[in-house]
Amino acid sequence: MNTLILERVKCNECPLERLTIPHRLGDTETFAQTWDDFAPAVPLNAPGAVAAGARFFGGWAIIGGLLALIAWPLRRRVIA
Repeated sequence: MNTLILERVKCNECPLERLTIPHRLGDTETFAQTWDDFAPAVPLNAPGAVAAGARFFGGWAIIGGLLALIAWPLRRRVIA
């Protein structure tokens, strides 16, 4: 039965529907073991989130500073 479902999924369903294959196969033991072994590609904890946020905003600050430095000679000068 599982091979019939897999063949139908390969041919007829869109990629988003393929995400539900584990739920439709009914093999709860395999699904549970897979979920237990799952490790995210980018493990994120509180210090990692703070560091990522600091680098994000710091990077934008550097880019903004460089663009301001490049644009500085091109500004109009106010003659008083």
